[in-house]
Amino acid sequence: MEELKYSMKTIFIVYFFLMPISLTQAQEGSDKPIWPIANEKHASNILSKPQMYLGKELNKYSLFIGGKEGAMVVSPFEGELIFVTYCYHFSLTQSQSMSDKTVLAIRQGKMKSEGMMKDIQPSDYKYISLLVSIRTAPSEVYSIEGLEKFHDLKSGMMIKKGDTLGTLSYSYNDIQEPSLEISRSINKKPADPMTSLGLTTTFIKPVDIDPLEKKSGNDLKEDFSIFRKSLEEGHPGLCDYISKDELDHLFERTLAELKKPLNSFEFENLLNPIVRGIRDKHLFFIHDFPRNKALLDRRMTELPICFGWEGDSLTVIRTLPVYKSFLGKTIETINGVPAMKIKQKVMEECHFEEGYVKSYNDFLLLTYSQPYLFRLFPSPDMLYRFKFSDGDGLNLTATIVTPQNIDSYHKKNGKLLPNMSVFLNKQNRPCSFKLLNDSTAYLYISTFDISTVVRDSIIDFIRQIKRQSIQNLVIDVRYNSGGASGILAGLYALVAQEPFRLAEKHIVNFTNTDSLFANTTNLKGIRGLFDNYLKLENGKGNYLPADSLPLFNPNDSANFSGNVYVLTNEHSFSAASLFAALIYKFHRGLIIGRETGNPYYQMFADNYAHVLLPHSGLILQIPLIKIIFDTSPEVKIPFGRGVLPDYEIPLKMSEMVTDADPILDKALGLIARGVRISKEPVDNPADLQENKSKTGYLVLLLIISGISIFAFMKWKIRRNVKK
Repeated sequence: MEELKYSMKTIFIVYFFLMPISLTQAQEGSDKPIWPIANEKHASNILSKPQMYLGKELNKYSLFIGGKEGAMVVSPFEGELIFVTYCYHFSLTQSQSMSDKTVLAIRQGKMKSEGMMKDIQPSDYKYISLLVSIRTAPSEVYSIEGLEKFHDLKSGMMIKKGDTLGTLSYSYNDIQEPSLEISRSINKKPADPMTSLGLTTTFIKPVDIDPLEKKSGNDLKEDFSIFRKSLEEGHPGLCDYISKDELDHLFERTLAELKKPLNSFEFENLLNPIVRGIRDKHLFFIHDFPRNKALLDRRMTELPICFGWEGDSLTVIRTLPVYKSFLGKTIETINGVPAMKIKQKVMEECHFEEGYVKSYNDFLLLTYSQPYLFRLFPSPDMLYRFKFSDGDGLNLTATIVTPQNIDSYHKKNGKLLPNMSVFLNKQNRPCSFKLLNDSTAYLYISTFDISTVVRDSIIDFIRQIKRQSIQNLVIDVRYNSGGASGILAGLYALVAQEPFRLAEKHIVNFTNTDSLFANTTNLKGIRGLFDNYLKLENGKGNYLPADSLPLFNPNDSANFSGNVYVLTNEHSFSAASLFAALIYKFHRGLIIGRETGNPYYQMFADNYAHVLLPHSGLILQIPLIKIIFDTSPEVKIPFGRGVLPDYEIPLKMSEMVTDADPILDKALGLIARGVRISKEPVDNPADLQENKSKTGYLVLLLIISGISIFAFMKWKIRRNVKK
């Protein structure tokens, strides 16, 4: 109780005496810089600027400011709070984030530090501090670290200049006194943190690698060696979807082609077949240089009609205005080559999907197969002869366009029809929720990287529909690229009816990380990341068993126990795919739409190594953990496939270019007919509706038969009585 009295007294003093000071600072003029340590003189007690050393480390990008422990810290910036977490810095470039509960448990000695925090001594726990990130412009973010929580901050809140962020704590263990670290990024690259605070800057912009500069064959071979070794050492499922012989062949074939100088983009294109062959969507290249440099000299082949596969039909999906009468027509041959032969060749050459997922492959065959025609079946004279299933023919000459003349090409010929803006709008919808009618609610989750404010509004919505006794909830995770596993667990807990885990085990490929991490930009020098993993029986890697993974419970304060209908498609990735997997595994609802973009049984995710290829500047993201979601064989879902819907709605171009929503319409039709999942798994979920209909007919037939027999027996008794 004494602790509580002290806290209330502190809050009273701050809000009635200190808060007016910070507000006065903000009101003096929005253009006047605000010093983040309240009541301290502007530009006072600067401990380290960019390009100064902290011990043996060069501080390249951050500003460190000192002050009295517990001093109020106010925001020098105005914007949206996008990130709030506790952090511990191992170095100026590596840190570990953790939740409030974890920090409290560590500080109280109730939880043993593990992984990256394993070697941290209790005396260093004070350097675990709060970090907040404020988005001040679409591409600009300021991060402030070295705070202790003073009041509840939620991502999604709007922050004004002078608003209290917290009290001053300790930001970094190479600075023994209380300190605040301020850094800034623009387009996720380090930027000057000083000028906006009214300081003369010492920040030096990082020197970028020119991606168009040709790198020598020897330099590229060195990069290739790091690339191959890192994949073989770090990726936990390198040959799960490709044979070792086939992968080794890809490695050797690529190495043999490194005979001449290449620029970074050319080198990336050479490595991409290996990356695609591994069939892992969390494995890809990231880099600091803009991709548009690679497009400056890009030459594209254009035809006045576009086509793609709807199922097995090669269909005209878009055209220039003059050819719009051909929209929807089925193509039988192109230059005499049957459409199915073209499709087979495209499928052989390209691995679009993760694992053996088919749905995203179907999407790309519909929308992005045309460029492969020009590469796999080139026409020397640029003439392409089309024969359609209705007997029509069309001869078209292709045109070469570049980024420089594409606008003039469309100005002369018109834009392709129909417009794809509808599809783009579907991809970019924000999270939303509403009542569709007095029995059905709708929740659209566009991402699992949502702010606390949005999360809380979803929780309030679930409470609302529970109070109103809403019977049905449609949860839409289409066009959702994934996000944080913690948010995923929290949202599934709103409909869960039993405790659940997000995996049955985690598997990693190695124990000694020194050689792999030495080439990374984010994990260099870190040890003990997987020390709590056990050795696999076959000796090939380590694993974390289920009982070492978090167990989540249904949300008691906000839980929907009615009928759940989940909408999925080929763009339901990562956490969205896992959300559908939870619905499927625990028989919590019906899934309508199309196969999810990630496999059901396993996914490569969570911890990532960002491996730098130094000469080309490419950074390869390698997922280090194989998440085993389900070890029980599900006959209905073959290995490598995504979560298969109970009711499949095939992809058609009309869904992408009109406001039509056949997947939602199907869900609403099922709700209207009272179709819902049973508590026990059905033998064939796709036949649930049909089985129910057949059962209904059978019951009706039995009732009619019973009535007929009863009437006949009654008539016979009466007849006997009369006799």
